[in-house]
Amino acid sequence: MPPSEPGPPRRPSPIPVSRLVFVARARRETYIGPWLPELIDTSADPYLGAERGEAMELAALLLMEKLTPNERAAYVLREAFDYPYAQIGDILRATEASAGKHSRASGVRR
Repeated sequence: MPPSEPGPPRRPSPIPVSRLVFVARARRETYIGPWLPELIDTSADPYLGAERGEAMELAALLLMEKLTPNERAAYVLREAFDYPYAQIGDILRATEASAGKHSRASGVRR
């Protein structure tokens, strides 16, 4: 068949369009890891690095102010020192599940 002539007509798909959209959404990949911002090159402008460091210090202080004492302790022990929940529970005189709850609660309020 020469290229200028049209081919046979196409049959409509038996699958409804809504089903195709649903399948496409189900196949969409999502990123489940932590979101990390793009790194900014501060070598050209040292003041930019200083401003960013001050902003991070302020953000950490605001986070700590919003936490209860137990949540604050659990957060620091888990995030900074990577203590297991059982040991955090011993330090806080709480159960391991309670220590995990305090640590997770501090992450939710970020």
